Amino acid sequence: DDRQVAWIAEQRDGTGRKGWRAALGSVDVSCQFAARIGTKALVFETADGRFAFTAAEASGAAFAKTPRLCRFAGGAAPADTPALVLAAVSVKRVFASWPKFLNALVYAAARRLPVYLWVGEAPAPHLGDVCKDSKHDDDPHVKIAATAVLLGHPRVPAAFARDLDLVVE
Repeated sequence: DDRQVAWIAEQRDGTGRKGWRAALGSVDVSCQFAARIGTKALVFETADGRFAFTAAEASGAAFAKTPRLCRFAGGAAPADTPALVLAAVSVKRVFASWPKFLNALVYAAARRLPVYLWVGEAPAPHLGDVCKDSKHDDDPHVKIAATAVLLGHPRVPAAFARDLDLVVE
């Protein structure tokens, strides 16, 4: 779809933006991820190549320096339906909530919703150092940035963000 290709290029090109979006810069939205349950692994296919992480070696700090909004390859494709957004400042944070993260994938699959995972930080100039001083590594504003970026996707008319540590039955 030409509209999706244009959206991917627009997100990669962080120039000409204002406010928080200018501070965010380039975002890789062309990537996909897979979750391997048995080996507790995440595999990302990105514009920069293939990256694999396991819970035992989950740093991924260099990977998260570029904000990435990746679609779950095992889930529904965007098709003019709402999408579920999950967000983490690091790969390590995803593994810290692994069972609950998998619950989110199952929840979305049962409803045929596309799932997007944001990995990376996002600017929060209005919050100053509030999140940096907190005792957790989950910045609430990251979900907002991820959802706002995803809402520009031509095949995603609506999106909702969910905490990584939330379980829905």
